[in-house]
Amino acid sequence: MLLKEINIALWECINQKINVLLYTNRTNSSENMKSIELKADFHDLIDSIDNETLLSRIYELLKRKKDSKEGQLWKSLSIEDKQELILAMEESSDYGSLISQEEMSKKHKKWL
Repeated sequence: MLLKEINIALWECINQKINVLLYTNRTNSSENMKSIELKADFHDLIDSIDNETLLSRIYELLKRKKDSKEGQLWKSLSIEDKQELILAMEESSDYGSLISQEEMSKKHKKWL
């Protein structure tokens, strides 16, 4: 179970770094330095992963993100889906409304 939680946390970290790398405005030189640092951190992170399945998932995610046009997914969503996502984002920024991974695992134990 601990390995699964580590993989989830690692996956979230990687996904966040991917989003920053793909959507960072590179016109400002200080932002460009951040981009260089992020890329170096990302390379270090990738180099530290020995799990071939996880590496394959990361590769496919990066490939899809690189090949997709910005906003393509958003445009394909219904108004209801967009409203639900916006609400979920707002709720997730309120740490008081979040529950721990352990609590979530207990709640959904039969599905895990």
